[in-house]
This record gives sequence, structure tokens and C-alpha cells, in this order.
Amino acid sequence: FGKIYISGQYKNGEPVGIWKYYSSDTLGVLVQQLDFDAHKELFVDPLRISQMICGPRYFGGNMLKNEFIAHHIETDFTPEEKSMYRGQSFNVLFTIDSVSLKPVGISVEDDKLPQAFADKLIATVAAMPAWLPAVCDKKNEVWRFSVKFVF
Repeated sequence: FGKIYISGQYKNGEPVGIWKYYSSDTLGVLVQQLDFDAHKELFVDPLRISQMICGPRYFGGNMLKNEFIAHHIETDFTPEEKSMYRGQSFNVLFTIDSVSLKPVGISVEDDKLPQAFADKLIATVAAMPAWLPAVCDKKNEVWRFSVKFVF
């Protein structure tokens, strides 16, 4: 407790400027630095790359990915939809395009959902910012991801 793991600022509910990510071990070493204004990774600790996911990474990490999804649930879905699906969760599957680093091949795991609702889930994932490139050399690897929408 009392340790800083992430430092950065928000403006109008969106991350802005330089964000710094520190190790969760007792050292608290800077492991990554991102510029949200320029959408660039400024620093990644080369000694920790082996501990990171090999494939593409969400810009800002899982916490900001979850915030992105939660924000879109709040703003893009009607009160009726949020009420109807309260307590339920839905997985949306996708791959990351190796050139644009954006989600492609997006599908909803539950094929019984009304198409209009499924289209909103898909649109949210399609609106994600570009991901960071893989940190390893697996040129022909296809990286399949999923995000969970919890209502």
C-alpha cells in the first residue's frame, strides 16, 4: 500500500498526456511510459519485455481497456438495454490487424442476442484505439483476443 503503480491524468474522462507504469514488485521501477496525446509508447523496460504478453497490447493496459468498455456501456446502450441485460456478461472476440493494429474479425460469442444489440458490442470493439505492436518476433502468429462486457 502507498505505492504508485500508474500515474497519469484524465481530461473529460479520457487519459491525456504522459502516463507512467511502475512494476508491482517491491522495487516500483518504471516499466513503461505512454504518450496518450501522440498515441506512442515512449519507453518500455527491455528487462521486463520477457514478462509482458508477447502479442499486441492494449494502449494503456487492461485497466484502461476495461474503462473504455465501461464508458461505452454507459454511453452507447439504452437504459432499457442496460436493464434487460443487468447481471449478464458477453464476450466479444477479435484479432488485431498486423498493419493497422486495430481490431478486425470481430464477433460476439452469444449468437442468440438481438442483432442490433450485438452490433453495438461489435461497434464498441471496432472503435478501440490502435494497440501497441507485439514485443516478440512471431511474424505469422495470429493473436485472438476477447473483451467482456458486463452489464
